[in-house]
Formats: sequence, structure tokens, C-alpha cells
Amino acid sequence: MLNNLLNKKLELNVSHLILGAIILLLLWIVFKPTNVDLSKYDKQKQEIDNLNNALVDLQKKQVELNQSISNNQNVIDSLNNEISYTNQKIIDIKAYYDKKIKDISSYTPSQLTEFFTNRYK
Repeated sequence: MLNNLLNKKLELNVSHLILGAIILLLLWIVFKPTNVDLSKYDKQKQEIDNLNNALVDLQKKQVELNQSISNNQNVIDSLNNEISYTNQKIIDIKAYYDKKIKDISSYTPSQLTEFFTNRYK
């Protein structure tokens, strides 16, 4: 009877041990650590960093181009003012000589000679 009790207890302990091992094996399979592919993450992070650097460079170039546009616009405005001034001067000179040509019919020959001499100097 003692032998029978020891066998039963031993069987019980062995079965508990086997059952515990199976449970541990199942838990290990379910919760085993997975290998995280850090190289893929590092590659993506590097690509993002490269894109960010390219974006910063493009923004700097955009600022330079905007400054260049502003400078060119100032030059264009200055040239437009010179053109307007020159056009006004041409209009004034044309009006002056139109008046002189209208008055030419009343000039004497010496005044005519003086007029053309002064005009085409």
C-alpha cells in the first residue's frame, strides 16, 4: 500500500511536471520574442532624414530665388520709371518742335536758317 501510494504520488508529480512543461512550452511559443528588423527601420529613418535635408535645401533655394525675384522687380520698376520719363521727355520735345514748325511760316529766311541749324546740331 505504501508502495502503491508512492507510485501514485510519483505518477501525479510526473504528470504535473509534464503538464507544466507543456504549458511552459505553449507559453513560450505564444509569447516568444520576435526579432525586430531594425535595419529596415534604420533605412526608412535615413530616407526620411535625407528627404528632410533635401526639403531644407529647397527651402533655402526658394528664399534665394524670392530675393532674386524681388531684386529683379526693383530693377524692372526703375527701368519702367526711366522709360516713362523718357517718353514724357519725347512728348515734350515733340510738342515744342510741333509749335516751332507751326510758327515756321512766319519766320524770315535768317530765322529759318537759325531754326534748322539749332535743330540739327
